[in-house]
Amino acid sequence: MEVEPEYLSTEIIEGNIDVHPSKNAILIHYSVDARVLSERLETMGADLKQCRKTINIKGLSKSTDIQSLAGFLVSQTPLISSKRLPEIEQLLMYMLNRKLNKPGFQEEKDVLSQSSRGMCQELDACQREITEVASLVDLSDYLELLYEDIPEKVQGTGMILQLARNPDNLLELGSNESLFLALTRVLRDDWRKSIELSTNIIYIFFCFSTFSDFHRVLIHHK
Repeated sequence: MEVEPEYLSTEIIEGNIDVHPSKNAILIHYSVDARVLSERLETMGADLKQCRKTINIKGLSKSTDIQSLAGFLVSQTPLISSKRLPEIEQLLMYMLNRKLNKPGFQEEKDVLSQSSRGMCQELDACQREITEVASLVDLSDYLELLYEDIPEKVQGTGMILQLARNPDNLLELGSNESLFLALTRVLRDDWRKSIELSTNIIYIFFCFSTFSDFHRVLIHHK
């Protein structure tokens, strides 16, 4: 009879960040070290998986605020640490220069492109292409995804992770009993089926663990 594991320890190991050779996209290389631990913290199983995430960048032009776009990427992507912000700025600038210097390239004419309003609109367009922005108003919808198949569960936990990474949302999230019950159930039942899914949930719990006020909640749902 298989002994049910008590803990899942997941460590994200950062790797290289590159520009896609032909597309306007950033390639994030990383490794996921997942370990199943017993009550005595003995390793019952381990898996090291090499992963790559592609972030498409659209709407990139001369008027794009590279610094703001890089900051948005870092803030919305758990796989990119804040210390790599200068590196992201350099990659975006390289990508822009490559696009501008491409033979036959012609900048689109836009009356608003030279105005600050146009710059903001363009940056917003880039951000919408990168990721869907999570909202507390839609939390019930994200919870419903946790009762669907693995791809939907990955999507739902990804949106909840976005919310959890903002400390202003933790109080409301922490008072939602259904949220913790669902996350605990999915982690217990499906951790073997998707590294991305288990990583999302571990990151969500980690966001709460950085504040002592939520330690009691985490222990209750251990």
